[in-house]
Amino acid sequence: MYHLIIYSPLSNPYIQIVNVRTAEVWDFENEVLTSSPAQFADTVQVLEKNEILNGFPIELPAGLKHGDYDLLVKDSASPLATDKVKRGKRIKWSGHSLSSPPDRLLQH
Repeated sequence: MYHLIIYSPLSNPYIQIVNVRTAEVWDFENEVLTSSPAQFADTVQVLEKNEILNGFPIELPAGLKHGDYDLLVKDSASPLATDKVKRGKRIKWSGHSLSSPPDRLLQH
């Protein structure tokens, strides 16, 4: 099940998930929030375009605990920590679904 769909003309989008309260980032490789990931690459999830939806569906990690998160969408074929945020959404996550519609943080 998709939790969000990003409709954007991005070429190589990827996401990072950051806890608003603790500033910890989701480590997709180890499936935990961490303040010091072993590798930057572990903190990104590359998005694939769904041609039927004409967008980039996002399924949030099953292990993500309830709370407020910033969902940062960046665009790069080779993700780097210095990549600029292209889209940002503030989400309220119940632990299994969005508690309310996402709030836009910024859009370029």
